[in-house]
Amino acid sequence: MHPLSRRSVALVAATATLGAGSLTTAAQASAAASTTPAPTTASAQRGILDGLLSTVLALIGAGSTASDIQGLISTFGLSTTDLGSLLSADGASTGQVNALLDGLTTTQLTGAVGSLSTTQLTGVLGKLTPASTGTLLAPLTGSTLTSTLGLLNLTQLTSALATLSPTQISGLLGAASDPTSLLAALSPTQLTSALALLNVTQLTSVVGSLSPTQITGLLGSQSGVTSVVSGLAGKATGLAGGTPSAAAITALLPQVQALLGGGLPTVPGTSALLGTVNSLVGVAGVNTSALSSLLAVANAALGASGGGAATAPLQTLIGTITSVLAGPTTPGGGTGTTTPGGGGTGTTKPGATTTRPAASTATRSTSTSAGFIAYRGSVTSVKVAKNRRSAKITVSCPAIAPKGCVVNLKGAVAGKKAFAAKQVVVLRSKRTTLTMKLTSATTSRLKKKGGSLKVSATTAYSSLATISRTVRVARAH
Repeated sequence: MHPLSRRSVALVAATATLGAGSLTTAAQASAAASTTPAPTTASAQRGILDGLLSTVLALIGAGSTASDIQGLISTFGLSTTDLGSLLSADGASTGQVNALLDGLTTTQLTGAVGSLSTTQLTGVLGKLTPASTGTLLAPLTGSTLTSTLGLLNLTQLTSALATLSPTQISGLLGAASDPTSLLAALSPTQLTSALALLNVTQLTSVVGSLSPTQITGLLGSQSGVTSVVSGLAGKATGLAGGTPSAAAITALLPQVQALLGGGLPTVPGTSALLGTVNSLVGVAGVNTSALSSLLAVANAALGASGGGAATAPLQTLIGTITSVLAGPTTPGGGTGTTTPGGGGTGTTKPGATTTRPAASTATRSTSTSAGFIAYRGSVTSVKVAKNRRSAKITVSCPAIAPKGCVVNLKGAVAGKKAFAAKQVVVLRSKRTTLTMKLTSATTSRLKKKGGSLKVSATTAYSSLATISRTVRVARAH
């Protein structure tokens, strides 16, 4: 005959006391365990051990404290597998499951959850309150975290994450192999706070998984912008460091576009990010629609930035994308931003154009390679607002253009700049209208004296000269 283990002794004593209806606390269970019952057979012992979990479960109530739970674990010598069985027991009530879960240490909790099957874990999650679900999630890592996240719906996950601190959320984001479901359940405020606590490696993974919409939601704070720039820079650097696929680069472009949609960031790392992206956009097979969309937003960001040395990386990126979209340039494949208005300009009245002599095109900052046909964009209309603070300019691209027109616009009144230079991409056979903000000096001049607004358009990579359209603006009454 084998002697009974301590847990068997405790079970016998606890069962006897329960039968008398007097055992209500872990302390009483421990006291009862100190009374050794008469020896029993091995078969009886196995029966006692089989009944252990149901007996322990009967000692747990919705109001059991962490101290009560730990007392029971110590008294009965429960393993993490035993704890998993208790959590998933068919007879366990919602109150018992939540009390037991809230009373476990991190090690006990991760071990118990790791011992459960998918079916068992699903049943447990269905009984938990949001706070207890958060408690369960917070310490999980690796495959256990992945499988648990896969069993929670968006409502459950959103409610659970709302009970966690930024530190706990950042821990989950850093530990998740695929943070997509977590990201979908977090608000911009939660996400901003959590991202600020991640290291660069973690940011690369997490921010790299953000959708453009989620990135836009983070741009309301400097901290959010900093995290996005750091994460995207890490992602771009990773691509540039190997043999980047066109698909991976194409996936990155909408994320960068979303970032620039909030304007040119002024946080550290922005120049490095744009420089790395610049090295990637020329890879063969990158989606041209994604490039065109990024170019439009980049131009808008440049226009709103006010210029300066800090815009140089953005201007370089714009020039490179422009070159990629326009096709081959001069021999050697150089890229860059076309300097608008290189050489002299012709002036036309509305509806007409004047072309410079062909010889003068040799001085343009960009020239075309052999085989390019002569095409250029046109300024089809210029309308100055009544308050003289802006002008609507419509630019069109002819059907003979190979792909589209990259048009650089400049404006002048009385020989002085009327608005910031603007680069716009127009698809062939299409037109687009821009609203350009006039300088304060131009507005003042037009209000007081009136004058002529001259809009010049230089088409990059075209063999044709700059053209312009001039409109007369009366002084304000």
